[in-house]
Amino acid sequence: MFCSRIIKMFLTCALFLMNTVICASCSKAPGTRALQQERADTMTEPALTVTPKGNRLLHIDISPSEELDEVDGFALARSRAGINATLVGGSWPEIETAPGKFNHRGLKRANSIYKDVKVVLELNPIESFIRTVPSDLETVPFDDPAMIDRFKKLLDVVFSQLPDLQITALWIGNEVTGYLDKTGEWDAYRTFYETVGAHAKSVRPGIKIGSAGSMDDWNNIAKSEFKKAKALNQTSDIIVFTCYPTWGNVKNAFDTLTSEFAGRPIYIKEIGCPTSSRVGSSEETQKDFVQEVFRAWDEHASQIEYLSFHPLHDFPEELVTGLLELMGMAEDEDASLNIEIMTSMGLRTYPGKGQDKLGFRALIKEARARGWIGEEEESGYAYIGQFIFGEQDVEDFMKKTGSAPPIVFFGVDWVNDADLFADPKNPAPVSPIHKDVIGFLNRLSNMGSIPAIVWSIPVPMWDMDTDRVHLVPNIPRILDGEFDDYIRTVARQLKEYGKPIMVTFLGEFNNLGQLSFGAKGFAMPEFEEVNDLVGKYGDPKWPDGPERVRDAFIHVIDIFRQEGAENVSWFMYGGTDWLVENMTDDEGHTEWWSHPRYYYPGDEYIDWVGKSVHFRTFAEFINRFEPAYGVWGEVTQKPFFIPEFNFAEKAKSRSKLMQRVFMDYLPTKPRFKAATVMHSPALVQAGIDWGLPLGGKKGEFPDEIQTWKEVVVKNPYYHNEIADGNSE
Repeated sequence: MFCSRIIKMFLTCALFLMNTVICASCSKAPGTRALQQERADTMTEPALTVTPKGNRLLHIDISPSEELDEVDGFALARSRAGINATLVGGSWPEIETAPGKFNHRGLKRANSIYKDVKVVLELNPIESFIRTVPSDLETVPFDDPAMIDRFKKLLDVVFSQLPDLQITALWIGNEVTGYLDKTGEWDAYRTFYETVGAHAKSVRPGIKIGSAGSMDDWNNIAKSEFKKAKALNQTSDIIVFTCYPTWGNVKNAFDTLTSEFAGRPIYIKEIGCPTSSRVGSSEETQKDFVQEVFRAWDEHASQIEYLSFHPLHDFPEELVTGLLELMGMAEDEDASLNIEIMTSMGLRTYPGKGQDKLGFRALIKEARARGWIGEEEESGYAYIGQFIFGEQDVEDFMKKTGSAPPIVFFGVDWVNDADLFADPKNPAPVSPIHKDVIGFLNRLSNMGSIPAIVWSIPVPMWDMDTDRVHLVPNIPRILDGEFDDYIRTVARQLKEYGKPIMVTFLGEFNNLGQLSFGAKGFAMPEFEEVNDLVGKYGDPKWPDGPERVRDAFIHVIDIFRQEGAENVSWFMYGGTDWLVENMTDDEGHTEWWSHPRYYYPGDEYIDWVGKSVHFRTFAEFINRFEPAYGVWGEVTQKPFFIPEFNFAEKAKSRSKLMQRVFMDYLPTKPRFKAATVMHSPALVQAGIDWGLPLGGKKGEFPDEIQTWKEVVVKNPYYHNEIADGNSE
């Protein structure tokens, strides 16, 4: 899919270069100073009045950076720029890879990721000047019944794989005007388009159908063909165009489109501006271009329903060069300029995680002014709090850092330690939350911190031998309703507390998941025997341990809701070794049933997801963080939380490690929203390496205190206050 988008982008940019419709003429580019003065005279400040977003859809075409894939890119654009639409699909052969053989993987992934935005579906039998149909249909006319029937089958398959998406529109073909003008296949394609479009509407009633043209192609179509080009859109619900006007001419382009198709809804499929000085542009030019686009859009807000900036990141030079060679254009006179355009078109740079250009920052500002981004939703943010073992740990944290932690994470057990082992033969009693703990919750709230508690049942592998698990609260007993009265008591306690609080009832849920197999529900399976994993509980095709964990979360949360504890938000997190390959004790951590899809109760139940991360080096951090961040993104777009965040290195300063993690890395992960860092001076003094990096086994490291203040406390990316415990 990425490759076809690059080819499309290349063809578009190459055409613009030939017609000198880039930001300035490459052969007659004005001097930089003159260009800057012209901009200064007309576009230095945003418009004082703007048109609210209303029902308009804002999209950014997601191209990856060197280290961010398309899912990360979507999350970044969603959280920082407020995009409320996305594009799914691609060229026909990308989905029907051989006659009657379909690639479902990308569609299923899209169905799980893009549930909370409007979706435009793109299925292209034409890409710019290229016919993109399965190889066995290369010579078949577009109006041939065999061609039409095959595309109808494609539509059926695609829609069947996207049942959960809010698909508002479908365009059939990308920049078809150039190809049809060249080949003269207007009538045949019109028959094809109208027939398959009608079929799409019968499968998905209410969907809007269009076929994307290029505005530059429209301007160059022969007069004898112009009527055929307009006739193609007679049955279209939406008029779809790519549009790359020069800086200073956006308004004219939008005026032309809206008058040519008066009263018809318009989708601007692509719009953008390069930043390379070799084509007479710069980051300043792109910034002004973005501002001009929003202002022109405001003038036609009722007619232009959708607009997509293209693309998010620059394309890498080696990929562009390879495409030029593939298309036989590497030796063309304009090859080097094509490379300049392609490698500078993005709103962000390509290397590493990518860096914002001025154009992206301008887009964020303009989007916020119109309501795509709320005032409280800044351009990326996260919270760094504290994981504690006692109230004195918070006092020490504040004394050393000079700030209160926005989130404080700690444990509250169902069973007191004294009761856990008091009677080895009888069930251990459960205890409501102690009044001292309630008092501590109030003190945290008064100083502006949100409590996040792991209100946990015992974990046999940590708290006791597995042969005693039937004597303590466990998942099967919870599901049987034995503890409903106790759960209601705690729900009422937290409801009476009344302030926002984050809660999970399973610390590192995967540990309980691997102990909840078998007929009784508290046994570890023989991992090599598949029959031990399914069929003993619930859905016979679902792994029993994760299914029990999922149902237990639902059971507990439902009781809290019945009691009206609306101030409670819920999180779930895995252990530090969860999903990490090559661990010495990796049984159960990377098995197929370890995927969070088997544990997750759904977005209607969970507000935050994440895992523990204990590490000594940056490589160790990446090894533990990345797998979970990736697979959680396949399941939900809920914010990512690291409740147990532990710099385990204790023999040397961790200043450089802090800089890499908090300054360089985490801000590039837009779904990451919170971490609570372990800090307990008493444990550090006892030789246990669970402490904030302000001291270690060998003594204090003063440089760490200063580094912490610089990379966290004074860093605007990390907020010191949180409005409430929810993810919204």
